[in-house]
Amino acid sequence: MKNSINTKSTDVNPVKMMGGVMGIMMAATLMQSFGSASPTQTKYTLNVVSNPPGASMWLEQLDGTQINSTPYTTPQTLQIDPGTFIIRITKDGYNVYTKQITSVAGQTATLTANLTSVNAELDVSSTPSGASVSVDGAVPAFITPCTIILIPGVHSIVISKTGYNSYSTSSNFETGRIYGLSPILSAEQQNGQIDIVSDPSGAEIWINGTDQSRVTPNSFIGPPQTLYLTLKKDGYDAWTQQIAVVSGQTTPISATLTPTAAVQTFIAPDGTVFTSFVDWLNYMADHYGSININW
Repeated sequence: MKNSINTKSTDVNPVKMMGGVMGIMMAATLMQSFGSASPTQTKYTLNVVSNPPGASMWLEQLDGTQINSTPYTTPQTLQIDPGTFIIRITKDGYNVYTKQITSVAGQTATLTANLTSVNAELDVSSTPSGASVSVDGAVPAFITPCTIILIPGVHSIVISKTGYNSYSTSSNFETGRIYGLSPILSAEQQNGQIDIVSDPSGAEIWINGTDQSRVTPNSFIGPPQTLYLTLKKDGYDAWTQQIAVVSGQTTPISATLTPTAAVQTFIAPDGTVFTSFVDWLNYMADHYGSININW
């Protein structure tokens, strides 16, 4: 009796085998074309810039836990896992900047943080430039054009330059604000001089109706102006003239005084004195009736 054993054929069909190989090759080609998910495509790209730059940047969980152990420095490009977090940016002299960010895988965004100063800023220019700027009387001063960082509060500012009149102001400067100051300085005028002589000399000098407690010959020095000069001397009529004091110049003034005319008086028998003959005549007629006049 023969034993019969049923066996499966081990013959390989070459057509089927070729089909399997081609399928594997096509799959490999598709993977190369489209690729599998890369690490960067699972991250959120955040470009962070600050104004001014060079600020320190921290990432924090919503509960305040820091994500990075050492700070980043702006500007900076970050690759972040999807989620919600807090970004905190700090810089000396500026208020802390914070913002909540929700990151989405595969997206790219830019964050610009405009930092506000804890101080006030004063930008100063002047016409002409090169003037000194003193804050609250401090020395040394700044030179225009310049930018001055001020502690918030009231400060006095004085801008000065040789040959020009100084400019001064006082103002309250608030935290984080930028102020501008651009005065036009006016040229400083030099004093003028008038030299006064009179004939005769020794006349009192009056200026704008005020006795100067001086007599001729003498000089007056003062700022450019127009004034009224009066000279007085007993026995002479007062002399008055409008005088211009010119910047940087000396103006000579020469006055010839006129003697005062003699005053004729008329005396009534009772001693009443008159300087007018008509008045004396009327008085005599009223009080004494007839009048004898010997010429």
